[in-house]
Amino acid sequence: MRPKWLMAALAAVCLATPAHATAPTPPCAGEAVPTRAASGVLPAVEVWHAPSLPDGWQPASCSGLSAPSGAVVVAVSGELQYAGDARALLGRLGALSQQVGMIYWSVERGGWSPLVLDASALASDDPASRRPDFKPEEMAPGVRLHMLYQDNSQAGPVVYQSEVRSADADGFVAVLHNSSAMRLMGLSIADPGDISSMLSVQRLGPDRFAYYALTAVALAPMAAAMVSDASYVNRAVASFRYLAGIPLDAEPPAATQ
Repeated sequence: MRPKWLMAALAAVCLATPAHATAPTPPCAGEAVPTRAASGVLPAVEVWHAPSLPDGWQPASCSGLSAPSGAVVVAVSGELQYAGDARALLGRLGALSQQVGMIYWSVERGGWSPLVLDASALASDDPASRRPDFKPEEMAPGVRLHMLYQDNSQAGPVVYQSEVRSADADGFVAVLHNSSAMRLMGLSIADPGDISSMLSVQRLGPDRFAYYALTAVALAPMAAAMVSDASYVNRAVASFRYLAGIPLDAEPPAATQ
C-alpha cells in the first residue's frame, strides 16, 4: 500500500494546470484577472504555477505582495452581499476566535473537514502573546497587527503580520504575510515571507461588494507536491464564504478532485 504522503504527491503532480492567457491582476492595477463572478455563485478562482506565469512576473506593486521564486499564486474574484459597511466586514477578519473550526471541502478526505484548528489575535509576534479578538477600530490604516493560525496540515502554528493599507465605509485593502516559519517535523517548509496575501473589498452598490484576494505560497518542494490545486481552491472559497456569511458547507463544493 502506498503511504498517504506519496498518494497526495502523485495526485498533485497528475492534476493538470490549465494554460492561462494572462497573469493574475488585482483591481488596483486594472481589469481584475480572473473576472469577478456574479453575486450568488461561487467566486472565480484560478491557480497559477511558475511555468504558467510570464518570466520574472511579480504581483502588481499596489497589491503590496511579492512572489518568491516558484510560488503558487491563487486569485479569487467574486461578489458578496452585505447590508452594512466595509468596516464591519473588516471586523470579521479581526474576529480570530470566530474562525476556529472553519471547514472546507477536503479532497483528500472526500468530505467537509475542519480547516482552521486554532487562531488567535496576538499582542506581538510572540505566539504566546494571545489576546482578545481585534476590534474594528483597531484595524486602522497603517496599523500592523499580529495573529496566529494553525490549519489542518501537520505543520505547527504560524504567526502572521497583517497591515490594513486602506479602510473606510466603502472598502478596505489588507495585506498579510507569515512572520514566523512554517515547520513540519522540525524542518522549515516555508520561511518568513513565503506565504503572503492581499484582500480587497470594495463597494459596488447598496449591499454589494467586490471581493478580490491574491495569495502567493512558496513551500519546500516535498510539501508543495502534497498540496493539490483543488485544495488551494477550496481553502480560498472557505475564506470567501466566511467573510460573506455564507454557510461554509453549502453545496456544491468548489472542487472535488
